[in-house]
Amino acid sequence: MPVTELAWIPSNIPGTISPEFLNALREGMEAQGDWAAANASSTLPPGPPANRGAALYQQREDPGMVLITAHWDSKEQHLECIVSEENQQGLRAVADHSVVTEIKVFHVDGVQMFGKETLDAGRLSILRVGVKEGNREKLEKIWNEDAKNLVSSRAGFEHTGGWRIEKDQGEENVFAVVGSWRDEEALSRFAAGKEWEEMWKGAALKTDITTYSRIA
Repeated sequence: MPVTELAWIPSNIPGTISPEFLNALREGMEAQGDWAAANASSTLPPGPPANRGAALYQQREDPGMVLITAHWDSKEQHLECIVSEENQQGLRAVADHSVVTEIKVFHVDGVQMFGKETLDAGRLSILRVGVKEGNREKLEKIWNEDAKNLVSSRAGFEHTGGWRIEKDQGEENVFAVVGSWRDEEALSRFAAGKEWEEMWKGAALKTDITTYSRIA
């Protein structure tokens, strides 16, 4: 079952992604590509990082936050890559420029969220909806019947939703929605408005929207 990796890495220089940090992130992304070519060539596509949904984004709300994306066959496959020597070398370089204790990684189950059209658009939003266990079915109904059409029509691109695999003790389930935007003004207006939040009343514990620009 495919998964999408979403990883947030904060710079150790608040509000800034230095050239050295960006270079370390690029090299780390390429190291993962080398691992995939050597160990998962039958399932992960060869070629540049974008072929497997791998990209780097800068968060607009916090310009010192980097979002890393990628597709994997499974969470376990990604973890296998993380512990490899190739990847560990890249992680050590990234650690020199980041706040390691605040790195957050999660995997969205059963979806590949970063196709060519999404990556090429450059503008991105990630919408997160937290729900109690018993409300998962209700949330999926809202998504399939109303919310998906709402955000996709506003954005001009189809958005993809899926459940986060990880669930920390005492934490709600998280439904993540990812997609690109054709229009800068439409993205800013949607992120600042309450339309998305209102959509989930009665099903969600909380909602969150962050926006991004692609940097690699």
